[in-house]
Amino acid sequence: MPTSPLLRRRARPVAGLLVLSLVLAACGSDDGDDTTTATDETTTTVDGTTTSDGDGVGPGVAAEVNLQLADLPEGWVAGPTAEDDDDDVLGECLGLDLDEIEERQVDEADSPEFSNPEALKQTVSSGTSIYDDEEVPAEIFDRLRAEETIPCLRAAFEERFTSDEELEGVDVRFEEIVFVDDFPTFGDESLLLTIAIVLSAESQEFSAHLDFVFLRTAEVASFVYALNLGEPTDPGLVTDLADAVAARQAASV
Repeated sequence: MPTSPLLRRRARPVAGLLVLSLVLAACGSDDGDDTTTATDETTTTVDGTTTSDGDGVGPGVAAEVNLQLADLPEGWVAGPTAEDDDDDVLGECLGLDLDEIEERQVDEADSPEFSNPEALKQTVSSGTSIYDDEEVPAEIFDRLRAEETIPCLRAAFEERFTSDEELEGVDVRFEEIVFVDDFPTFGDESLLLTIAIVLSAESQEFSAHLDFVFLRTAEVASFVYALNLGEPTDPGLVTDLADAVAARQAASV
């Protein structure tokens, strides 16, 4: 059974992307993918999303909350919705009843994956879940703040990365995994989880930086996900994207 975008983690897709990046660095930055692109002047609609029927909020609202191409700097492009691996790392670490969470979800959607063609590998995306009552996402945020969450996430991510066959022969080192203390508040509450990883193989070494913003307004909960290879994503971009999603959350309730 699929789980809320807020609780899904992209451990394996990220691992595969990092292996691809090692190859790209050796062969050039043109990955030759078949992603559909658009300029920031193009009006885009969120496609490739899934919604579930329910009382209260109608289908399609979650998709409207998510990131849009116009939120990104000029030159970024929109691709398909990022593939999910249904790896419930976060749900497991938070000790949540995922079946109950799923039952109380009335709408959900993922955004397309947006990328910066000028970078070696830089992507952002978002996901939104709407619940039948704000007590559900509020509990998720309470669990996120628990003292044991970070150690659990570190152990879970390390296990998944080190056991991934795609990363055989690649040394994976977690430099940092923390909630940022001074991150601004968006909506009713928000948190920024930042992860820094160093990968090395055959005398090559790369750093990967992942940012996960969790934000909630009433019963509408979203995440904004950013990955950049080589250096952290501009903090200003991360906050701007969180602000855009928070504004749409507020308009939806």
